[in-house]
Amino acid sequence: MQSNGKHNHLVQLEQIGVKLFQEALKVRVINETTPISKILYDEEMVKAHLSPETLANVPLVSSINSALNRTRRKRTPVLPTSCSFDIIPDL
Repeated sequence: MQSNGKHNHLVQLEQIGVKLFQEALKVRVINETTPISKILYDEEMVKAHLSPETLANVPLVSSINSALNRTRRKRTPVLPTSCSFDIIPDL
């Protein structure tokens, strides 16, 4: 979007606020076993103390949900695909 030959970009501070909010959500997704749908998006928004300008640029939960799921899957151990194991040592 252009106006008078200048670009209308988010102010650096607003970009930082949005990134910090997203990172806070990712930390909860990684560290908690709470289902992603139960992690209160609105609660995190309140905790972040974002300005109205920054809040207007925070992505909706529906648009970042897949990224949060992807983040959690990266941290989840892979399930075994077979039940054959190497020799288990005697104790």
